[in-house]
Amino acid sequence: MARRTATEIVAMVEEKKTTLLPLHERIDNDYDLWRLEKFQELNHEGQPVEGFHSYTSNEPRVFAKKMVGWLSESETIIGVSHRSAKRHEKDNDAHKERWLIGALKAADDRLRNVGMPPLKEHMAWHAAVRGWVCGRAIMRKDTDSKTLIDVTPWDIRNTYWEWGDDGLAWIINHTKKTRPQIKAMYGIELPQDAGVLEAKPDENTHDVYDYYDNEHNIVVAKDAVLKRATAHGSPRTPAYISFVGIQPEINSDVVDEPVK
Repeated sequence: MARRTATEIVAMVEEKKTTLLPLHERIDNDYDLWRLEKFQELNHEGQPVEGFHSYTSNEPRVFAKKMVGWLSESETIIGVSHRSAKRHEKDNDAHKERWLIGALKAADDRLRNVGMPPLKEHMAWHAAVRGWVCGRAIMRKDTDSKTLIDVTPWDIRNTYWEWGDDGLAWIINHTKKTRPQIKAMYGIELPQDAGVLEAKPDENTHDVYDYYDNEHNIVVAKDAVLKRATAHGSPRTPAYISFVGIQPEINSDVVDEPVK
């Protein structure tokens, strides 16, 4: 796949925002329920109705917290099935299972080190409140050439993607970071816009786009490249994305909502 430029990546996100608008509206409405945003009943004319008709129930948040608790405390079962009729050594399967257990432990340790919840708790919250789980999953080298198990959950609300014939063609995670954060993570001093004076440069945030396809990873902010296109070494786009529930994707002329 051809390498993308910073301008192309930003344009891809802006184009996808239109397609994902129904999903974003649903996610924002669900998050209002989680935050116990004050509810206001409206009459048939769209005017506020006061009194007992309008009250803010905590039932959605209580139910979501129960779901998060159930998922977080559920047992993780790791098993390696042998699909061949030939004899095999049970020790080989046991070693694979131990490796998976160790990989998940290493992923959780890394998440805790950067101030994030463990993987299962993180995914439990997103499954219950967002209705989707997604993120990056890759083995990579750090600056000291040490192998890292990098499983980083992403928020579907700020993630954009395109499916290919055999999986994800590309995926972009959009976040906001301050200049010190960008400097610490990528070693890049983000240039100021000409003629723009920032009152608090350490607090103002800037759009950062983390792009992956089946070959390369590139990180950009506006027109600046924070991480040049680098081969990630995975045989496919190193990310996972799935929705919660059994309903397949439905495209309808009656309901303009081609996403979950």
